[in-house]
Amino acid sequence: DVPELGLTLDMVTPGEVIVADVEAPALESGLEAGDRVISVNQTAITAPGMVPEAVSEAQAADRESVLILVERDGARRFLTVDLATA
Repeated sequence: DVPELGLTLDMVTPGEVIVADVEAPALESGLEAGDRVISVNQTAITAPGMVPEAVSEAQAADRESVLILVERDGARRFLTVDLATA
């Protein structure tokens, strides 16, 4: 789980992280349940625990947002989630 972003994550198969549930602020950024998380801030995500680590690193660096690459319906898209409201 990534409460800072409003995300609940699950691993469906080894190395494949899926959004199980989404709330604000991630919901407002366009993330949807079922999205496959490919990367956060250009770091490949292969386990659910890697996402909160990437968020913590961004917060420690005083970044205002994180860039998340997801795959939905076979198409990849970048979404920005604001950390100021997280």
